[in-house]
Amino acid sequence: MLVDITPIIQNLESATRKCGATTLITIDGPAGSGKTTLAADIAKALATTGTLSTTIHMDSLYEGWEKALTGSLTTMLRKKVIPALQEGGDFVLPYFDWLIDQFGPEESYTSAPITILEGVGSGQRATRPFTSVAVWIEAPLEIALERVLDRDGYDIEGPLKGFKKAELVHFAEEGTKAAAHHTFYSA
Repeated sequence: MLVDITPIIQNLESATRKCGATTLITIDGPAGSGKTTLAADIAKALATTGTLSTTIHMDSLYEGWEKALTGSLTTMLRKKVIPALQEGGDFVLPYFDWLIDQFGPEESYTSAPITILEGVGSGQRATRPFTSVAVWIEAPLEIALERVLDRDGYDIEGPLKGFKKAELVHFAEEGTKAAAHHTFYSA
């Protein structure tokens, strides 16, 4: 996947901080569209300029397949993620262990001038007042599905299909794509 991140980096340079001491960037879009890769590319580009960033993966915050895009995620964002970012300093967040299908030990994060929140649901209404740069990325459904199954294994195909339906409903209700500052397509 090749996405020109130059506009995002330029936008970050002039972005107003809305989330305490950090500039929050959200990267949202369907599963398998390239959000994690894009987040890594942005973090790497920032590092080459000496700008520190931290990345929070939404996969760590979901409460399994069934509750991934429900009110429990919104509550997690409102009551734990955003307040931790606003307070500044290092912080911990819940970590969902997919192998045991429950939350495990908390995950530690280092505060940074830029925080990248990436994953399905990161650009929802609950985060928008605190987001300086919102990014949407998508890919053709067949390619996105294949990427996820290649990455995570074909044994998740059943739950993944249910998740893909839930994300369509979530995106429609939240208007996530329309709210993005930058939109990308990966193939």
